[in-house]
Amino acid sequence: MVPVGENTNKDKKAKKPSVIHVRTQNITVEYLSKMVISSIWTYTEVSEKGALIVIDEDKKRIRILPL
Repeated sequence: MVPVGENTNKDKKAKKPSVIHVRTQNITVEYLSKMVISSIWTYTEVSEKGALIVIDEDKKRIRILPL
C-alpha cells in the first residue's frame, strides 16, 4: 500500500525524449491546456518510449521516434 500523497512514479523515467507539436489558431491557455493535457494522458505509454505527437484541431497523430 502506498501512503497518501506519495509519488509512486519517482523512479519512472522516459527512455527517449518526446515532442508535442500543436497546430491551432486558438492559443488561449484554456484551449491549449485541454488539448495538451488530454493528449498526455491518452498517449502516456507511447510518449515514455519517445514519440512525435501532433495535435491538430480535428485529429491527433503519433509517430514513434526516431522517424
